[in-house]
Amino acid sequence: MHTSIGIHVGEVIVDANDLVGDAVNVASRIESFAVPGGVMLSDAAYDQIRNRSDVSVVALGRFRLKNVGRPYELFAVDAEGVVVPDPRALEGKGEHYASLPSNLPAPETLLLGRRDEMDALIELVRAHRVVTLTGTGGVGKTRLAIELARLISPEFLDGVAFVSLSEVSEPEAFVPELAAALDVKESEERSFGDGVATLIGDKHALLLLDNLEQVVGAAPDVAKLVERCPNLHVIATSRAPLRIAGECEFPLETLDLPSESDGLVLSSILASPAIGLFVDRGRNARAGFELTEDNAEAVVGICRRLDGLPLALELAASRLRLLSPHVLFERLSHALDALGPGPRDTPERQQTLRATVDWSFSLLGEAEQRLFRRMAVFVGGCWLDDLEAVCADSGDPLLDQLASLVDHALVRVDLRRDRFSMLQTISAYADELLAASGESGSISMRHARRFVALTEELRGDMEGDGLVRGLERGIVEDANVRASLDFLLTAARAGDEDALERGLQACGNLLIYWHVRGQNLSARERANAFLGEDHKASSLGRSQALLTSGLALWMLGKFDEAIVEWTEAHEIATALDATRERCMAPSLLGLGFLGKGDSTGRIWTKEGIERSHSAGFPWAEGLARMVDGLLLMLAGDLDAASEQLTAALTIQKRLGDHDGAGVSLSG
Repeated sequence: MHTSIGIHVGEVIVDANDLVGDAVNVASRIESFAVPGGVMLSDAAYDQIRNRSDVSVVALGRFRLKNVGRPYELFAVDAEGVVVPDPRALEGKGEHYASLPSNLPAPETLLLGRRDEMDALIELVRAHRVVTLTGTGGVGKTRLAIELARLISPEFLDGVAFVSLSEVSEPEAFVPELAAALDVKESEERSFGDGVATLIGDKHALLLLDNLEQVVGAAPDVAKLVERCPNLHVIATSRAPLRIAGECEFPLETLDLPSESDGLVLSSILASPAIGLFVDRGRNARAGFELTEDNAEAVVGICRRLDGLPLALELAASRLRLLSPHVLFERLSHALDALGPGPRDTPERQQTLRATVDWSFSLLGEAEQRLFRRMAVFVGGCWLDDLEAVCADSGDPLLDQLASLVDHALVRVDLRRDRFSMLQTISAYADELLAASGESGSISMRHARRFVALTEELRGDMEGDGLVRGLERGIVEDANVRASLDFLLTAARAGDEDALERGLQACGNLLIYWHVRGQNLSARERANAFLGEDHKASSLGRSQALLTSGLALWMLGKFDEAIVEWTEAHEIATALDATRERCMAPSLLGLGFLGKGDSTGRIWTKEGIERSHSAGFPWAEGLARMVDGLLLMLAGDLDAASEQLTAALTIQKRLGDHDGAGVSLSG
């Protein structure tokens, strides 16, 4: 017998024969959403297991349950032998909310020493529409803001969305980045700002905008959004206030240090938040580490030397793997004395952070320093294979060097994905070193070549049987791909023909990736930027980029312009006898005529079918047959249309081409 289970966490009343209370009612309502053999969790239950790697769940959305006060986000357990319901099966069981994504990052460490600040901030967020946490880099703004959002989230029933702006450097990129985080798609009929405002509307929602100092010039966009969305609240982290109406600034200071009057009394010292953080992180670095009468003076000296700056304390505590507190204090003192102050026009605590990273860098060997600075070229992290391809020289023991960077807390590793990254501040420091080394151009070119090769892999997946795999990999590496295209375009504008061709080919490789993600405007802009630098008449890259630009134009309703670009792509591909492009171009030309309502486009789809079939390119054959079927429908030959669409659907189902299959089915 298959059973269904609903799980909720809350307070209950136990009597002699039963359990009663609101939590029991909620669990019962949630169980009603489960299918036989399924297990459903409330958001409260999910919070208890969200950090467990052995439990997988599928988010199903936010629902208002019958006779229950607030909406609940529901999750289905996804495990062998457990049934996950089709979201369509939930229709009618409760009112589904189109809410913001509840995507707060799960903290990896405890938040220490911020109780008073947290109490004050909770009241400020309740009283003000915009609260900005300001302070120097490394002071802990992001960690505090995430915990603040988590604690106050029950008061925002329509969702709490976390938006990281760490990779955004221009104010005009703020709204598109916000739209991407909220899954608002591109459209020529409306701006990104209108799309975001429409999504939020009058919802009781909370946005956490992290690292806004990178694009503080976008403050007017934040003000407009708050004005248009009457129930929206915003928490921002920034090194400077936004200076907009209604903003409440909360300057976040470094952690309190022990008072001079406390002397070296252990209980008094441990009451200091700075000492508490250092000791806690020290325990993570060295098993059994504790504050003792023997090391108290050195520990207090370290925390004072670092001004109680959380990031600096964590970096220093990581050295306890190798050094005693006494030696650590001596080394830190010497490093600070030797390095001297930072620029006079930077905040004092920012200089201290620079000194801390300088000191960490000075402990590395020459090969480790080289790897550290080269890693600055990555945006949003990287895999080990990428590091080896971009940063390693022949014979380098890269794993040993990388392990040292991780041990020194200069590189972070996500063990769930085996992915490596740097904190933003540390990455900026490494980038300065890379620029000063004279090898920035060569390493950036290695990076660009690596990710152009990745775009070719993505094309193979998405034009083969790996659509989902390619899409997921592309999303993870999107920032690296964009950075590589930016570098190649700069090089192309400086006259580098190899960079130009690689950029053109990369744009061609991303045709389906950009299409599936709905990034038509971006696709057109990227492809056109390279095409505008191309003065050759017949390169393979030009043919490929024209296919991408044409599809973007077609999606934007510019059918005649798309046909012009696809015609040129077809001519180049024919002259070069380029197999893939000779299959793709005629099929897309047929699509162009379909957009115009002209069934004579079948002359092109017939060519596409024949070439794709003979070339053994089933994805392109499925596309050609699908377009041909739609053109036959346009011509009124419904039987022939059905035959072609059925043939297309068979190919698309075999390949897992869900996007194409949906069109064939609807046709």
